[in-house]
Amino acid sequence: MTTIQRTRGRPSLFTPVAVRLAEDGVRLGRIADTLDVTRRTLTKWKHRHPEFRSAVECGRTVRRIRARKEKEAQKVRQTAEAILRLIQQMQHR
Repeated sequence: MTTIQRTRGRPSLFTPVAVRLAEDGVRLGRIADTLDVTRRTLTKWKHRHPEFRSAVECGRTVRRIRARKEKEAQKVRQTAEAILRLIQQMQHR
């Protein structure tokens, strides 16, 4: 006798694309829009799929690092602009 396994509800829309997007630092709202799911669905996925939860945490770190690098780059640009202004002032004397 063969038993039929029953499942409730629709099949999950969970996809490896969600993991890749999260790892790349894409915010949850953008992932939800891209995959046409709700943020609530993403929260459920974080609980049901450890690889997605890890990817979201990794993505947060990626965003923090990018933000820090951008801030440092901005400081370097500001310093370079200040040095150029000083050089120009010295040349006009």
